Amino acid sequence: CNDLRELAGDMSKLVKLRELRLRGCFQLRHMPVGLGNCTGLQTLSLFAAEGRSLSRTNPSDSDDCEVGALADLGRLNNLKELTIKVDGEWSSESEARAANLQGKQKLTELKIEFVGGSSGDNEMLLEGFQPNANLRELWIYGYRGERIPSWIDDNDYLSNLKKIRLCNWGTCVCLGSFGRLPRLELLEIADLPNLEYIESSTTDPNALSAAPLFPSIEQLTLQGLPKWKGWRTTCASSSSGAGAIIFPRLRRLELGWMGLEIVPEEFQGLSSLEYLQISYCNLLKGI
Repeated sequence: CNDLRELAGDMSKLVKLRELRLRGCFQLRHMPVGLGNCTGLQTLSLFAAEGRSLSRTNPSDSDDCEVGALADLGRLNNLKELTIKVDGEWSSESEARAANLQGKQKLTELKIEFVGGSSGDNEMLLEGFQPNANLRELWIYGYRGERIPSWIDDNDYLSNLKKIRLCNWGTCVCLGSFGRLPRLELLEIADLPNLEYIESSTTDPNALSAAPLFPSIEQLTLQGLPKWKGWRTTCASSSSGAGAIIFPRLRRLELGWMGLEIVPEEFQGLSSLEYLQISYCNLLKGI
């Protein structure tokens, strides 16, 4: 459905609809007004929303009309799987909060795709897209912000997360701390050309040896990180974390398209490792 640009306006009448799967609909920019009436929806594989710069509303339309798409999403509280695609310019974080992701207690899989907008717009929206604490899978694509939202860096709040995929982030230099997520099994970070460190200096160096880092992770993929310098900023060169146990259950490690010259110390002595793949790390001098 590459050429599909809009859905039928009367879809709001499908009040018993449970699943709406839209695949390959790359031209779809907005959803029909009233989709929020389909409150029985449990799976929505694409919810497209466009900001004011791309809005199809008339100049005389009110602000409430322009925000209507995300407000409709706010009523779909039975969703278990959701993908949101956002584009254009947005005026406030409240527009994202209108989606009420935090109130969707059944939501376990969330994908957010940014296809446009400024760095500031992306940061504002992602902060407002805070999900509920029951989330199991989080995928974020195309993020242009320089900072991560506060809720991503809260290991206690996202303690149920099992899978994280962060792909094609344009400007972010450092991510948050994922090491204390007790149930995280898969972490994929790909195509972040400016990323230098995974974890920031806010990680308490005195706590590094208190408990294993990434205690449950089994699969780790790092690809397309040409500027990557190491796992942590200040702690990377500190002896405070020398006794830390890291990746005790890691079985699969994939590294590709990175500017590494040596294998980081975090990846040495992985006693549970079963599969190792290193691709196109042309500066790597040894393993």
